[in-house]
This record gives sequence, structure tokens and C-alpha cells, in this order.
Amino acid sequence: MFHVEPSQKLVDSDAEQVFTWVLRGVYLAVVGAYFVVVYDLYKDRPGIVNLRAKAAARWHQMQNCEGCAKRKAAIRRATNKMMFEATEVVETAAADTESES
Repeated sequence: MFHVEPSQKLVDSDAEQVFTWVLRGVYLAVVGAYFVVVYDLYKDRPGIVNLRAKAAARWHQMQNCEGCAKRKAAIRRATNKMMFEATEVVETAAADTESES
């Protein structure tokens, strides 16, 4: 082949870089299309439908569980209390500033 000195660096030309990135983009598009086709073929099978229904039921249960509702209410109460206290502090500071003026 040819000899390259250690001080020389091999640099791809712009055309080679463009070709490389276009090839990568095409490859990703083909892989994505493959997953879409496979999902489309298998999405209506009974096992997949059951799994999706179970996942949706679990998600709904997770979002509406009793413990979650209690925690959300406790966080909401604490947030409201902090906002009320912060409002009082700001109003007090504003009143003090007005009385000094």
C-alpha cells in the first residue's frame, strides 16, 4: 500500500463524511421501518392485546391508588402552607418598607 508518516493525519474529505452520515441515516430509517412493520404485524395478536390491556390497567391503578392520592394531598397541603407563609413574609416586608418611607 502506501506509507503514512506518523506526523501526517488521515482526514476524511467532506464528501466522504456526507456519504457516511447519509448511510447512517438510511440505516436508522430502515431499522425504524422494520420495528414499525413488526409492531404492526404483531399488535393485534391476542397475547399482545392482553399485555397492553394489563399494562394500561396497571398504569391506571398506579395513577389512582389510595396511597398516591394521600401523598399528593399531603404535598398539596404543605405547598399551600408554604405559599401562605411566604405571602405573609412578603406582605410584612412590604408594610415595613412603606412605614419606613
